Formats: sequence, structure tokens, C-alpha cells
Amino acid sequence: EQVDEVAKIERTAERLVGELERAQAVSQSARSDRERRDELVLAVETATADLKEAQDEMEESAPTRQLLQANRTASEEALAVARNAYEGKRGFYELARDDSEYRRQLIEIEQLTERRDRVVEAQERLSVAEASLESIKMDAKLLGEIEAAHLGVAAAKAAAERSQPTVDVRALTPIKIRVDGAEVALGENDSTAISVTRETHIGIPDVAEIVVSAGEDDADVLGRATHAQEQYDELCRQGGVADFTEAREQENSRTQAERDKAGARKMIEQDLRDLTFDELTRKLGRVTEHTSGYAESRASEPPIPDGLDEAQEIEAAAKKAAAKAEAELAEADARAQEANADLSKLDLADARSRARVEIAESTLVSALATVEQARNKKSDKELRKAEAAAEASAKAAKAEVVEAKKRLKDSDADSLHARLSNAKAVMERCSADLRENRERRRELRFTLSVETERGPAQSADEALSHLIETQKRLDRLASKAAAIRLLHDVFKEHRDAARRRYNQPFSDQIKRLGRIVYGSTFDVALDDDLSIKYRVLQGTTLDFDQLSTGAQEQLGLIARLACATLVAEEGGVPVIFDDALGWTDPGRLERMGAAISTAADECQIIILTCVPDRYSAVGKASTVTLG
Repeated sequence: EQVDEVAKIERTAERLVGELERAQAVSQSARSDRERRDELVLAVETATADLKEAQDEMEESAPTRQLLQANRTASEEALAVARNAYEGKRGFYELARDDSEYRRQLIEIEQLTERRDRVVEAQERLSVAEASLESIKMDAKLLGEIEAAHLGVAAAKAAAERSQPTVDVRALTPIKIRVDGAEVALGENDSTAISVTRETHIGIPDVAEIVVSAGEDDADVLGRATHAQEQYDELCRQGGVADFTEAREQENSRTQAERDKAGARKMIEQDLRDLTFDELTRKLGRVTEHTSGYAESRASEPPIPDGLDEAQEIEAAAKKAAAKAEAELAEADARAQEANADLSKLDLADARSRARVEIAESTLVSALATVEQARNKKSDKELRKAEAAAEASAKAAKAEVVEAKKRLKDSDADSLHARLSNAKAVMERCSADLRENRERRRELRFTLSVETERGPAQSADEALSHLIETQKRLDRLASKAAAIRLLHDVFKEHRDAARRRYNQPFSDQIKRLGRIVYGSTFDVALDDDLSIKYRVLQGTTLDFDQLSTGAQEQLGLIARLACATLVAEEGGVPVIFDDALGWTDPGRLERMGAAISTAADECQIIILTCVPDRYSAVGKASTVTLG
């Protein structure tokens, strides 16, 4: 009943709101009619003022027009004078520029001629050097072989001389002897030494014939000397020389020819540069042809400057004078354009003034007709009276709506609806409970009747069967539980071993990097999942959750750096930070930069940031700007 009463109040409030909206619409319409009438009156006043202003502008523009026309005539005459002066200065500058180019080209002809002559001379030297190289068979390798053979011959001969047997003959009386058919005269007490090669014959006429033979070792030494001489002769023959001295001279000649060849090629490259000889010749011809007729075709006055420096000075002065004349021409042209623009602006202003007069006249006539037609339908007084009546009606309707809303608020409609909903829910729940209890009562009655008919013995048998089946299930579950416990214990043991294996190195790395930031009193403890449990600093222990946002951020970054340095030993991967350390003060930033730089010695660190100054303390950083 209370909800129904509130519903009536709500319907009354809705009806009053509708009436208020209709009253407000009527009031707004009356206000709009009055505002449109005010706008029409204002339009008449505005059109009258615009007409007077446009007429005044038309009258004031006549003296200004005469002044602007005189200014335009004077500026056009000054422009013509400046244009004639510029054309004269420009012509002299172009002549001076052509003279300067003519003198420059004469110097270029001289330089190109010298380059061509040097190239011709270098080509001749190149041909002589190439011909000399073709005639010389000797090279550094063959010279080395001849030198080695020459030394071998000398060594073999020395060895042969040291190993040859010698026969000393001393005459007791004057005597003549024969040595291998050659007669040798000896006086009293004279002596001679005779070297024995393979077999030496010494004869005393009419007395004795002595044969002295060298041993087998001596023969081998002599054979090696002969073989060395034969090799030396063969190498000299290959090189087309008589001996080692001539071979060295040939090699020196070849080296000099190669130097001459290289020097000639270098000179050719320097003088030709990026041209061929034919292109250099053609370029020289073109420049010569271009300058050949310049002096004859040019006017005699003013004369051609004597040198390039003088020509360039005259060109620079003429260019400066032409630029000045051009600037004066541009200034005169700007003044002439400004005068024309001013006159054009005045013409445009006069045209706009005439158009404004016509528009203002037309607007005023139209506004007067519109106001007259509207006043014929309803006067200004009637409009204001209707607006006042509509506003009073809307105000009264608004007061009624306020009163109705106050009554609705006092009725506490939301609480009533909540209580009604709850009462309905209680009724539904109780009905459901009642149905459920009735169904349970029927089931219990049926069970009671069945159990009474079956008897205690059958119940005992069924209970025993159920006990046996339950015992079997218990045994199976106990077996499974034992297996699961064993597997759990094994996994736990391996997990704990892995954690112990990682915990200590990981903790050591965090402490090593953290002490760079916080000092020697820094220490941490890790949970079983390797997360930081608490931090110790200067004897004070704080849980990780108790730390400030900046400290948590710093420890998180240090932990990632420590992890990266550990896995770096097995290949590792880069560690990437995206605009970190936003909560860190400048003092800690400097120490964090040192920690990052230290970790960078062992792993790659990539930092993405839009505030690079934050990481200015990282000593080994390489900055890459992403556009």
C-alpha cells in the first residue's frame, strides 16, 4: 500500500513536470518573439548607421585619390631611370665577366699545353723503359741464383785448393825437370811446389819418371768444384751475361727501367687525371677555338685587361656596381608597385563603399518593411505582456514541481522498493523451502517403508559388502598416495637443489651491483621463488613491500641486471629496459649509471628512453637516436 501511494505521488510529479515543460516552452516562445522583434528594431538602427558611414567614406576619399595618382606618376618615372642605369651597369658587368673568362681560358690553354707536353715526354720515356725491359733477361730471382752459384764456385775452388796434395821439389844441384810435359829449371837449393790434381807426371831427364796421383776424396772435391762451375756458367748463359758482375749490372739496369716506367706512368696519370690523351687534346682544341676569335669580335673600348688578376678585379667592381643598380631598380620597382597598390586599394575601397551604400539602402528598406509588417500583426507592448504572462505561468508550474519532488523525497521511495523486493524474495524462498521439505518427507516415508520390509540380516550383508569394497578402494588410494608422495619428494628435492644452485650466485650478483648503488652495508635475502624478500641497509631491515617506489624500482632493475650477467656465461640474451628509473633521485641515478655500466662488461644492455639525460651517468653507453 505504501508503494502504491508513492506511485501516485510519482505520477503526479511526472504530470507536473510535463506541465512545467509546456509552460517553459510557451515562455521560451514568447521570449523568442520579443527577441526577434528587438533584433528587427536593431537591424533598422544598424542599417541606418551603416548607410551614413558608407556615405561619409565616399566623400572623404577624393583628396586621397589625387595624392596617390601623383605619387604613382613620380614612382613610374623613377623606375624608368633606374632600369636604364641597371641595363648599362649590367652590360658592362657582362663584358668584364667575358674578359675575365677569356684571360682564365688563356691560362687554361697554357696549363693544358704543358700537361699535354709532359704526357708526350712521359710516353716516350715509357716506351724506352718498356723496350729496355723487353731486352733484359735478368730478374731478381735469376740474379739471386747466379749470385748463389758464384759463391758456390768460390767455395768449391777454395775447398779444392785446401784438399789438393802438393809435391815440394828442392834441387841439390842445378837441374831441369818436366811437370806434366812442361819443363821447369831449378838452380842449386831452388825449390818449387807442384799441386796434384788427379794425376801429375814429374820427370827428371835421363834419370827418373815420377807419377803422383790424388786420392779419391780429393777427386770428389775437384768434381764438386767442376759441377759448381758448370751450374754457374749455365745460369749466366740463361741470363745472357758473362759473369756475376755483368748480371748485377743487368739487374740494376732492369730496376732503373722499372723505376722509369713507373715514374712515366705516374706522370701520365697525374697530367691526364680523369681524361685520356685524346680527350685532353680535344679539350685543349676546344678552349683554343673558343678564345681564338674573342679579341677580334670584341669592341675595342674599353680595352681588354692585361692579366687575369686585373680582369677579375674589374669584374668584381662591375658585379658590385650591377648589384647596386639592381637593388636600386628593385627599390624603385617596389615603390612603383606600392604606389599602384595604394591606388588599387583606394579603388577597391571606393568600390566597397559604393557597394556598402547600396547594400545599406537595400537593408534599411527591407528592415523597415519587416518591422512594419510585424507590428501590424502584434505590437511591441503586446509581445512584452505575453512574455510576462508566460514567465509567471512557468514560475508557478516550477513551484508545484518542486513541492511534488519534495513529497516524493520524503516518502523514501527507494527504501520502500527495496523492502518490497526483499519481502517478495523472502516469500519465494520460503515457498521453495516448503516444497523441498514436502519432497524430502515423501522420500523419507518411502525409505522407511522399504527398510522395514527388508530386515536386519540383509542390511548387515549389504554393509559388509560395502565395507569390503571400501577397504579395496582405501588400499588403492593408499598405494597411489605413496607413489604420489615419492614423486613429490623427488621433485621437491630436485627443485630445492636447483634453487640452492641458483640462489647463492644470484644473491651474490645482486649484492655486488647493489653495493655500487647503496654502499657496503647493503644486503638482501631471497624467497624460495628467487624474488627479493627484504633489504638490509646500515643495519636496518625492511621488507620489499615496505620500500619506497623508487627503491623497489632500483632493486628490480638490479635483479634483472644480475640475472643477465649470470646467463651471459652461457651465450645470454640482451636485457632491455623501457624508460626505467623514473622514480629515482639524481644522486641514485649517478650510482645506478655506474651499476649499469659495470653489468655491461658482461652482457648487452638496451635502454629505450625519451629522457636520455636520465642515463647520462652510464659511462660506456652508445646512444642511437630513433627518428
